[in-house]
Amino acid sequence: MNTPRLLRLRQVIVVTGLGRDTIYRYIRSGQFPRQRRITERASAWREDEIKEWIDSRPVVEVHRDGAEHPSKARKGLRREVHGIAPGT
Repeated sequence: MNTPRLLRLRQVIVVTGLGRDTIYRYIRSGQFPRQRRITERASAWREDEIKEWIDSRPVVEVHRDGAEHPSKARKGLRREVHGIAPGT
């Protein structure tokens, strides 16, 4: 039996590169795995769920000039979310 490890908040911050406030904001919006209660006053995240979240993140395209650019698909999605007409 391969029981998943539990990660405490500090470990999740190190593994994801996210800050505490960002993690909890993502949880509230349904964009990040929820923690599990492990004692009355402590909680932790399943390591496998955090790994799945990391693997689901989009890959950044790096152009020949070395600059990072979001993919065209993500740029179009961002424009739609913010109400900007495509192609502008």
